[in-house]
Amino acid sequence: MIYRLEFPDPAGSYQREKATASLVREVGDNYARYHAFLSAKLSDHGGRPDPNSYAENIAGYLDACEEVRDVLVAEMLLRRCRAFRKLGGSLDDRLDLNATPLVDEAHRLVSTELGRPLDSARPSPAAQAWQPPQPPDPPKPRRVETSSG
Repeated sequence: MIYRLEFPDPAGSYQREKATASLVREVGDNYARYHAFLSAKLSDHGGRPDPNSYAENIAGYLDACEEVRDVLVAEMLLRRCRAFRKLGGSLDDRLDLNATPLVDEAHRLVSTELGRPLDSARPSPAAQAWQPPQPPDPPKPRRVETSSG
């Protein structure tokens, strides 16, 4: 289950109560509502964290990565519950992420119902030119001066 991310009520109250059947029913029957919530969360976060922005704060980088991961895990949960409730699938079925990817090239969450992000405007040139972040360069080894003699 999702540990750090809580859906808005009523799904959030089902999470807190550990009412799994009610949670599956709620998010499966109301995919669009909860997808919009997750889409906004990912957008507010700014997408994938850039490790260079956290060069001095590795714990902050790991927290940011976990927050993004939680949004993606929650979207996968929504899709499974939707398939179970609307298409008669099993909650154990694997998701076909080739059919509808989780995110687009601009790192916006993609709706499985629409096949595109909720904000269907073309991504900005900056978003289209985005490349995955590279890890920061390791610190250069210090040169130790030794006296000869």
